[in-house]
Amino acid sequence: MFLDVTLYSEEAVAEARKIIEEWKEEHAGYYGTPAGAGRGFGFATLPGEGGLWMTSGRNYHAISIVPAPASWIWEANGIAEGVRVVYNGRRHGLRSEVRWLLRKFWDSRGKVGYALLRDVHAYITERQEWMPWETADDHKTVRV
Repeated sequence: MFLDVTLYSEEAVAEARKIIEEWKEEHAGYYGTPAGAGRGFGFATLPGEGGLWMTSGRNYHAISIVPAPASWIWEANGIAEGVRVVYNGRRHGLRSEVRWLLRKFWDSRGKVGYALLRDVHAYITERQEWMPWETADDHKTVRV
C-alpha cells in the first residue's frame, strides 16, 4: 500500500508532534544504541519539522508538519498548517499511532464551508474500497 495524505487541523498537528517525539524516544531506546545501530531502521529527522520511521519489516512511515496552502477555506477555518503522512509498506505494517492519527482526522470537516480537512495526494492499494487503516482482520466474516 502507498498513501500520501495531508490532514489539516491544529489538533492533528499537535498529535503529530507528539508522535515524532515518541519516535525519537523509541529510537534512542534501541536503534540509537550500539546493539541497534547500523541496521537502517528506526527514526530519522526530515527537513523542516518532521520525522520518518522505517520498521524492520521495511514499512516506511513519514510525518511532516507543512504549511497550509493559500486558500480561503483554510484561512476561514483558521488553519495555518497540516500534517503530511506518507506510508509505503504492507497494510498490516502501518504503525498503530499512525493508524490512530488517520482514523481520528480522516473525516474532519471545517466549521466554515464544511469542507473535508484533508488532501489525498495518492492512495494506491489492492483494496481501494478499504480505508487506509483497515486490514483483512477488519473484514473477516464470522460463520455460525
